[in-house]
This record gives sequence, structure tokens and C-alpha cells, in this order.
Amino acid sequence: MALLWIILLACAFGAGLLLGRRRSWQRQRSSDVLQPSREQLLSWLDQAPLGWLILDRKNRVRFINARAQRMLQIPASETPPFFLGELAAISSLLDLIENARDHHQHMRQEWDFEGQKLEIFAFSGQQNSVALLLQSRRSLEAQLNQQERWVSDVAHELKTPLTALLLVGDSLAATVNDQNAVQVERLLRELRRMQDLVGDLLELSRLENALPGHGISHEGIAIQSLISEVWQGV
Repeated sequence: MALLWIILLACAFGAGLLLGRRRSWQRQRSSDVLQPSREQLLSWLDQAPLGWLILDRKNRVRFINARAQRMLQIPASETPPFFLGELAAISSLLDLIENARDHHQHMRQEWDFEGQKLEIFAFSGQQNSVALLLQSRRSLEAQLNQQERWVSDVAHELKTPLTALLLVGDSLAATVNDQNAVQVERLLRELRRMQDLVGDLLELSRLENALPGHGISHEGIAIQSLISEVWQGV
């Protein structure tokens, strides 16, 4: 009987020890989880390159960062809280805000404001709050145009040295011998593949600047020969 009590006490002690270690591990794990404070989150939004507004259920502006104030031409002296409806110039946003609040999902709208092309996203939150994200459509279009120009410039810059390499490869092929025939053949094959890639980049740049549906051609692809070519390259 005494032995049974000793075994039960040992089991209880071991279970308590394991439970204590598990709780300690859980506390340590929860302390490692990053939980930014409200002030930290608002500080990040205030420094963001995009415009941010946070509205309460009565459409009072509770937070607005400097970027949004400049985009909406709100004087710096106008500090939260203030009603969004008091700004007559942006009262057309109220429908977007109400739709996001009623459907409990984000809404998007393009908006021309004082000569600016803006894109606005509305996100519904707790207690019928709504967050507005504002970004300039002109900056996005400028980035896309810059990317298209970059692709075209890179393709043109690659075309000249690649043509020179192909001429060198053709010269080597004219003087090939049994020892380097395989290497020269592979060199020419890879150079022609690079030439095709540069041509595809130029074609892609041309299609991006063309009207939708114009200048698009379709070709059939011989899958077996393509796979064989790739396999030989590997």
C-alpha cells in the first residue's frame, strides 16, 4: 500500500513538473511574438508614402497622415477629430465608405480630385470604422512607363554585343576541328537562344505600347523539339 502511494506521488510530481515547464515555454513563446502598440502602428502609417485616413462610425476623421493631407489639400491646422462631411470637396467619398461598411469588405474607386488622378481603397474595421488608402494613379502610370522603357532599352543594349558574339561564333565554326566541334556547336546554339530572348523582349515592349488586340500573332510550338532542345542544354 505504501509503495502504491509513493508511485502516485511520484506521478503527480512528474505531471506537475511537466505542466510547469509547458506553461513556462508558452509564456516565453508568447513574449517572443511581436505585438506593436497602437502608437507604433500609427507612427508607421504617418511615415508611409501613401495617404491614410481612419474614420469612426460617425465618419469623423480620427487619424490622417501628412501624405493624405497634402493629397486632399487639407490645411495642417485641421487636426482630428473632424467630420469628413465638413469637407465638401471630398463628400463624394461617403458612398464608397458606406458601401465598405455595409458589405464588410474593401472597396476601390478611381477619383479625379483637383486635377489629381487618385485611386482610393476603403477597408471596413471593428465598430464600423473605415480606413482609407489613397495613392496617385499618375505615379503608378509613370512607374509602368519607366519599366516599359527599361525593358526596351535593355533589349536594344543586349542586341549589339550579342550580334558581335554570333559573328565570332560563326568564325569559329568555319575553323572547327574534331576536338572542339561539340563546344562550338553548343556555343552557337546558346547564342541563338539568347538572340531569340532579346527578340522576345523587343516584341513584348512593342506589344505593351500597342493597342489591345493589334499586332498579336499566334504560332504553333513543337513541344517535342522544344523539350529535346532544353534537355540537350541541360
